[in-house]
Amino acid sequence: MKTTITKLAAITFFSLFFLVGNVNAKGTKFDVPNLAATESVLVLEDWMVADTLWEIGETFFFEPVIEKILELESWMTNKIFWGSADSVKTETEMEQKLLLEPWMINNDVWKR
Repeated sequence: MKTTITKLAAITFFSLFFLVGNVNAKGTKFDVPNLAATESVLVLEDWMVADTLWEIGETFFFEPVIEKILELESWMTNKIFWGSADSVKTETEMEQKLLLEPWMINNDVWKR
């Protein structure tokens, strides 16, 4: 048991040593002054401040859509298509009397 724990600790130590030893930390410094020099100046254009463009009132125009009136067609009410209640045969299942089978009352089955 002690040998297994020692081997596990040694494997963990060497694994971490190789992972940490392979880290290359060069090039992680971030140079902010160069970034500020490349940013362009924002320019306001005429269309951005034009009152006529932005004061049009409602942005969305809703038009009511009139749906078609639903109509009953002949096939929807045709008894031949849907079948009449007279032609459907209904079968009722008769419930059988509960029967006791030998395994239900066998003491050897229930004393386990």
